[in-house]
Amino acid sequence: QRPLLRLFVLAVSIVVSTGIHLFFAFPLVAPRFTHRGCPWAHQSSRPTYAVQMKAFETETDSNIKLRRDDDSSEGKDDDDIEYDEPPMTHSRAEGGFDTSMLTSFVKDRLREDDTTADEDSLRGDSIADEDQLQSGQFAKEDSWASSTDSFGGEDEAYANGDVLEARLDSAWTCRKTLGLMLGAPDKILAPRHIAAVCRRLALKGRTFQKDDEWDFNDFLLKAKEFLGKNPPDAQVVASLLWSMSPAPMQKKFPELQDFLVPMRLAMPNVARGMVLRNLTSSITALAKLQHVPGVEEMVAPVLECLTEKIKTERFSPVQISASVWAVSEFGLKASDVPELMEGILGQVTPEMLNSFANKDLTNFVWGLALLDIRDSELPGHIAALVTERASDMEQKQAEFDLPMLACALTQLQAMNDETWEAMGSRLTKSRKTFRKMRPWGIAALTWSLPSNTGLDGKTKEMAERVEARRKKLRMGQNKVERCLLGPAKWK
Repeated sequence: QRPLLRLFVLAVSIVVSTGIHLFFAFPLVAPRFTHRGCPWAHQSSRPTYAVQMKAFETETDSNIKLRRDDDSSEGKDDDDIEYDEPPMTHSRAEGGFDTSMLTSFVKDRLREDDTTADEDSLRGDSIADEDQLQSGQFAKEDSWASSTDSFGGEDEAYANGDVLEARLDSAWTCRKTLGLMLGAPDKILAPRHIAAVCRRLALKGRTFQKDDEWDFNDFLLKAKEFLGKNPPDAQVVASLLWSMSPAPMQKKFPELQDFLVPMRLAMPNVARGMVLRNLTSSITALAKLQHVPGVEEMVAPVLECLTEKIKTERFSPVQISASVWAVSEFGLKASDVPELMEGILGQVTPEMLNSFANKDLTNFVWGLALLDIRDSELPGHIAALVTERASDMEQKQAEFDLPMLACALTQLQAMNDETWEAMGSRLTKSRKTFRKMRPWGIAALTWSLPSNTGLDGKTKEMAERVEARRKKLRMGQNKVERCLLGPAKWK
């Protein structure tokens, strides 16, 4: 019986050893057996392609939100949208899917209430950005159900032009956006689809990877040829200008500026068809793009139409702020556009100033200073308003907006002891403020602050800390004087 027992133990050992080896070796050879891998998993238990893509887009989007500084002003690079960080990378096995990504997706689903709130917030932010900064009625983000369905069949995206635009506006990555555009049949393409791609590149720029450059170059060739044959309309021009104007977009996708050629040719006719919202959006974008050859020719038609609109329509605080700031950035004075400036200033009252957001107030008063508008009571009202609001400003607002307000109000000779003391109290609240403040802010405060002689209280403390920071930065008098150029042009 012993020989039989030994044979039995040997057989069991062989079976167990073989099973263990197969357990570890199977994943290595699985992709060769089936296009999806995991041949031991039953088809019904494997997540569908739509679920995998939904998990991928959920985690990707949660890790690559555009960081937009909402409290910045147009006059600075409010364009500080950070696209340069590489997007989160996933290790995806050949033919399989990222299990860690899917695990994260399942955990998120278990926290369904919180997840739903986050998704709604993210989508709301994205729509708000488009709604606030772009002109016209653009397609909104799809709901989760329709977003999932959008991964179903590519043919559905090309049912007609409206469907394609909606898919482009709801694509979660630059790769998806470019792929949809390049695969579209010519018969349904229109300039609005090119604008939709550019909008998505602006909103999802951080998802752009090096592997996407081939598709991007193909898109450029296709789009330039198409716009050459099909001139853009008012809404497309406004959308394209908004998309390519932020500083990060100019650095990351400078090739988009090639679209300015057909836009420049169309602008005289297009500007007349723009609504007020399109005009203010366009003039702001042109101010940011003024260094690009040919942009100067596009400014006059927009200013002419704005001058006509101010006679018949009521501008909102945002539109007033944007128009004044943009006109001042072109180096114009109030005497160069008297009708427009008289119309805008005629609509601004002290009561209306109270409804200006901090960033709009900063843009507005900076524009007044550059336009050299001194014979107005508005600077005095603005100084009083700044005195009121300074203590409640958030840290980022205080670090940038207060130096800009101080510099502008000093040029307008509207600064007073109460306003200086309010600014000093806010800026000296944290010892980190002046270390984190941009060099331009230090230059602006150095230029604006009165002589230390006779200063006291928080104003004196602020002046001492500003001077210490200036010395640490080794900032000379020439750089201090150049602060009058503004944060975007100061170097």
